[in-house]
Amino acid sequence: MTLLERARDLATKHVALTVSLSLAVLVVLRALYFARFDLPVAFAVLTLTNQATLLITTLALFLVVGLPVVWVFDPGGYVNRVHEAGAPRAIVFGTTIAVTALLPLIYGSFMTPILVALVTIALIGVIVGKILRARRRKPRPKSKKNRGAWAAGLAIGTVVVVLLGQPWMPSEQITTTSSGDTVAGYVVGEQAGQLLLLDRSRKPVWIKVSDISSREVCEINWLPPDLRWIATPVFRAGGAPTPVECAKE
Repeated sequence: MTLLERARDLATKHVALTVSLSLAVLVVLRALYFARFDLPVAFAVLTLTNQATLLITTLALFLVVGLPVVWVFDPGGYVNRVHEAGAPRAIVFGTTIAVTALLPLIYGSFMTPILVALVTIALIGVIVGKILRARRRKPRPKSKKNRGAWAAGLAIGTVVVVLLGQPWMPSEQITTTSSGDTVAGYVVGEQAGQLLLLDRSRKPVWIKVSDISSREVCEINWLPPDLRWIATPVFRAGGAPTPVECAKE
């Protein structure tokens, strides 16, 4: 038995432990990515942030990315057994409801037009490839299979890196009473009357809570106005409110 087979066997026997360890690793990675791999800042983020929000959003990422990866790379494995002919009807019924109800909401909340186009092209490619292979009825050469797995792994890894770098709190602009300056960034948490904020470049900024005159949720835009549609989630096209743009410092 190979190491991969042993790991998969252990994961299927201890699902709760596997999920807990995976979540813990993802939480630490998110803090590191969010802090641009500045260890002291990452530790401060883990200490001061709203841990419930961090865990819930990380779990959502785990479901969005992890389950499709298992479905693709583990055909006939643990996840796919849910829809086998001998599976209990209640499990098939429940999982089908969950996928039908949640996936459009989850994907629509972060998928941009570019991601939708890429996913659509990839699905069409997979379907066409399966049709052609079924007509030829010849197994794919191992080299092509390896190239396909490498390309899929690269694509999924890129998406995971992008998702790990996303903040789990909204960006805000804070105006201070003493100087009247406005700072835009992500509010991590509060400690001893000081508010920790990571600015646009993810540098830590401490602000006295008593010195804050106003706080407003805003949106940090990195792209020029004519290209922002590329990074705008699909659900915004349905009339969802758009936050105001953060003030420039």
